[in-house]
Parts: sequence; structure tokens; C-alpha cells
Amino acid sequence: MKKNRRLYSCLKLWDYKKLKHSERIDALNIYSINELEQFALELYHPWVRDTLPIELLMKVMDDILHVRVDKLDKNFIWTDETVNELVRVNEMFVSAAERTCTYVKSLNEELEKRRNSGGFLMDYEIEIRFTPYLRGYEKFEEESNDCFMLVLCEPLRYRNGSDYNFEFSFERYFDKEENYNSSFFLPHENGQPRDCLNDKFISRGIYELKDSRIWSFYDIININRIAIDVKVEHLSFFGDYHNKSIRK
Repeated sequence: MKKNRRLYSCLKLWDYKKLKHSERIDALNIYSINELEQFALELYHPWVRDTLPIELLMKVMDDILHVRVDKLDKNFIWTDETVNELVRVNEMFVSAAERTCTYVKSLNEELEKRRNSGGFLMDYEIEIRFTPYLRGYEKFEEESNDCFMLVLCEPLRYRNGSDYNFEFSFERYFDKEENYNSSFFLPHENGQPRDCLNDKFISRGIYELKDSRIWSFYDIININRIAIDVKVEHLSFFGDYHNKSIRK
């Protein structure tokens, strides 16, 4: 506990529910980006998850990450280099979604055949998760040291079985009829895409990263790989569900 006394004190964790949203944000805004990242990393540790209710922990974590994103985005500068990096990451998401869609459709057809054949498989569920990784994550994995990028790449919501998963309708993630270049990329004065993004295609994948409010523009342009986890759950049922209840 002593190690995190400063964190618990500044966030008033045990009174957190009593603080209004604006009060929570004000309490965090006094800290630097590095300090916020350290707070998030400390809260990420397993022993903290064992001592705090998960709902409270995720609320505090979200607030920390939201303030961090606001600070980073406020000072983010759009240049030819940053635009090109965003386009690179966007193309990675589009390609990954398209290839995943092809694979999952093929997998779905095979499972449908097996389900209709009258064998063990009576039903199934397919869960797909896209996990972006930042430059340098490979080195972090090798050294097994604590690193803030773990908070972004493997967020607590994953570990709690919650959101940040992509939807099953993958066509939306590479459909160029849906351009999100005006979402989260707006200049404040006229509500139109920035000039540097006006002719760029921004996919729903990038939109969802920004919508999560844990990824800053700086984080996104530093993504260098995407892991795709496809999990299939086979379901079967035994017994006669048409049976009436036995009553005396």
C-alpha cells in the first residue's frame, strides 16, 4: 500500500463515487502525462485488481486515460509525416479486417455444414478481437518489464471480458463508403475534415480506437502490428427439452 499512497491520495479512491465527473477530471489534470501513465500502470497491477472493486477500478482507469488522451491530442501537430503514418495504420486495419472477414466467412460455412450434419456440433459462437500493438512492444515482451503500452494494448476491459472488441460485421471496417475522416479529426471552427485529411479514407477501425478514448493520435500513428484472435465455441445439448415437468 505504501508504494501507491500518493496515487490513492490524489485520486481519493475510496471517495471516488462521491466526486462529480468534473471534480475527478480536475483532480487528474494537475498531473503530467508521465505521471498519469505511471498511475495507470500502477492500477493495472494484479494485486491492485484484487483490492479494488473492478467497476471502481475501471472508472478510475478510464478517467486517467481520458485525461492523458486530451493532453496528448491538445498538443498533437498534423504534418505530412503524421498524416502518412495515420494512413499507414489505417491501411493496416482495412487489410486486417478484409482478410479476417474472408477467413471468418469460410470458417462459418464449414461450421454450418458440421452443424447441419447431425453430429456433435449443434450450435457455435465466433468471437473476434483485434488488438493493436505499438512500436517497441516486442522489446517489452522480451524484457518482461512493466511498460505503459501494456495498459493500451491489453486493457483491463479485455481482462474483464468487456468491450473494445470489433463487431462481427467486418464489412464495415473496410467499406470505403463509410469514411470517418471527419470524426474526431474536426477543426473546431467549421466542422469539416482538416485539409490534410480531406481526401483521405479513414476506416471505422481508427474511429473505434478514438471512440474508446484511451488511444491518442500519437498512440495510433505508432501502431505497427495488429493481432487477430478468432475464438470458436462449440455448443451441444443433451436431453429432451420437450419433456413436461413431473409433478406429484
